[in-house]
Amino acid sequence: MTRSILLMGLWWLAQPAAAQVAEPGFESWGVAVDVSPAPPAVTKWNEQFNAAMSARAAELAAAGTAEGLLAAALIEPPLTDAAAHSSDAPAPVWMQAALDARPTTPLVQWVAASDCPLSPVVECDRERALERLLELDGDNAAVHLMAASFASSAGDEVAARTHLARAAELPRYNNYGSDLFRIIVDARRGASLPRMPDEVVAYHQAADALMASAEDVSAVSSISQWAAQVLPTFTGVMDLCRRDESSLVRDSGLRQDCLGAFAHLAGSDATIIEPLVALRTLVRYSEGAEKGRWKARLRQVAWLHEQALQLAPGWPGASIESAQYVDWLMEEGELGAYRRVLREHGIPVEPPPGWLPDNPDHRALLSGDA
Repeated sequence: MTRSILLMGLWWLAQPAAAQVAEPGFESWGVAVDVSPAPPAVTKWNEQFNAAMSARAAELAAAGTAEGLLAAALIEPPLTDAAAHSSDAPAPVWMQAALDARPTTPLVQWVAASDCPLSPVVECDRERALERLLELDGDNAAVHLMAASFASSAGDEVAARTHLARAAELPRYNNYGSDLFRIIVDARRGASLPRMPDEVVAYHQAADALMASAEDVSAVSSISQWAAQVLPTFTGVMDLCRRDESSLVRDSGLRQDCLGAFAHLAGSDATIIEPLVALRTLVRYSEGAEKGRWKARLRQVAWLHEQALQLAPGWPGASIESAQYVDWLMEEGELGAYRRVLREHGIPVEPPPGWLPDNPDHRALLSGDA
């Protein structure tokens, strides 16, 4: 089962949003999916599973809280006909209600500002959501990185530089990824799931999906939902700090602000893409002890990344329960979960002395050739 979950965690690296910020040579994992018609028993079970999720979503929405409405909108099974694009469908109604509630907790505003789900049916005012975020959580470096990205994309370099400098000086960084994942997991775990019949288990295992229970399907669904939403909207910051590398050499203020802001991403264990994106710039432009520090971090993250990729194709899949992996991901982030998986398989979590990554870009940075 864990193979499916690990693959799902790596799958999101192939998404277009990730491609906008990933450095050259960054691998993604592609999974071939069998789209042939499922047997009737599988179709029937899928309908039962979706009905259970719909019932749970309605229960959460009925509570009327903004985060409950958000969770309901996210776990409501997608519709396959024209109703999916109707503002009267349950998920868009709940998402719009979550946004209209003007919650005092930042998560809903972050989701609206970063990547409005169910748009264009749902009307997200991303700029207003960002303003609200700055009011609610203005001492969070991640919020200022988003504001810098918005301003840079809009061509307002003064505002972009102001928010970038603020992000660099703030000590706290929280991209709300763990908060988002927790409400999705808690929402799905509260559903009364149907038992998966042996025939359906056999179908999944024959397809090499390694899903043997409704809980496994729910776990994969939770991670795919999280993966689709968790990537921060920092493309504008990447453009500001990497569009013209000579600018970082000439402008010491910009260089220091970019390095300070990227240090937040590099130190995060929440996702694997944040450090891999940031470390390229940090290793290249830092000096002295700081350069050594970021090289060590790049070796560590690249090691975890490459070991995970090597494990995925031949995953034994028997020793780690889906719920266990989801708990690790929720509590320790994606890199923490990878460390746990490596330990379970007797693989060191730190690279051996002298090890260099297969990725040529990472190898060049660590060997001093970049």
